[in-house]
Amino acid sequence: DDSLRLVPFPFLVSTKLPGEPIIDAWPNLAADVRFVLARHAGELQARMHEVVAHTFGDLGYGPDRQFATWTGYVLDYYRRHVSAAVSKGLIDGPTANCLERTVLKMVPLMSRVGEARLLHSDYHWENLLQEDGRVTGTIDFEWAMTGDYAFDCRIDDRLEERCPGSVAPFYEGYTSIRSLDEHH
Repeated sequence: DDSLRLVPFPFLVSTKLPGEPIIDAWPNLAADVRFVLARHAGELQARMHEVVAHTFGDLGYGPDRQFATWTGYVLDYYRRHVSAAVSKGLIDGPTANCLERTVLKMVPLMSRVGEARLLHSDYHWENLLQEDGRVTGTIDFEWAMTGDYAFDCRIDDRLEERCPGSVAPFYEGYTSIRSLDEHH
């Protein structure tokens, strides 16, 4: 990484985890091995979500990008990106105003989030490695953050689409570690 966002130096990871991305191996794996891998991946994500943080926000940034609430973080994130889109002419003012009203309607839902949890933010089969039918590592943490654990589950449809039959055992593994609320 040469962005200097994570640490103030360019760096190269020179150790390679064993295995290949689950998505690459999936078509050639037996059904029982697929089940075990997907379940284990769910367990690992649940364990990550057990880590509680003191603030909400992107990792690798200073205290000005940390928030006391999930709502504060989401509104800041949204406003920064919409402002950039308007300034670049990608969206107009009326569209930005419509988006703002839509996001503000979500404030009561966002306000229910009480604790910031460690999130991968890009947790999918391309970023999970496997070897001999067992998960050997999770990679690609550059979007890691602290926030609402449900944010990590926003791509469920892609999980199932890319590795058919994976979501049910994934959630079986997840809920063996952490329960999900009824609205999840």
